[in-house]
Amino acid sequence: MEERDLARLLAWSRIGIGAAGALMPSTLARLWMGRHQASFPTNMITRGLAVRDIALGAGILTALDGDGRVKPWLMASAAADASDAAGTLGSWGELGRLRGLGLLVLEVGAAVVGLSLADSLDD
Repeated sequence: MEERDLARLLAWSRIGIGAAGALMPSTLARLWMGRHQASFPTNMITRGLAVRDIALGAGILTALDGDGRVKPWLMASAAADASDAAGTLGSWGELGRLRGLGLLVLEVGAAVVGLSLADSLDD
């Protein structure tokens, strides 16, 4: 898969997760946080992060389809994923080992892919 195609896949994945979170915040929060999701304002948090992901994905796609620079969008995307990983690590005890590990693999993996693409695109 070419790098620009991988960047599109990253963008569309981010938009899809964002749309799911915006439309079904309780469901996504339950998948994300498990049994502890009822203990804080999950709909507000989930919708906010969902809209962040939609905006980042749309920014990547817009830059790829136009003459804009995609690198800043990919860097912001990687930073968002890294901050999600930091949140996962900070809540490790409440998430459970399997859920925490699954989330951490996805978040760190997405951050690494974003950084790698940012490094190779817009050169």
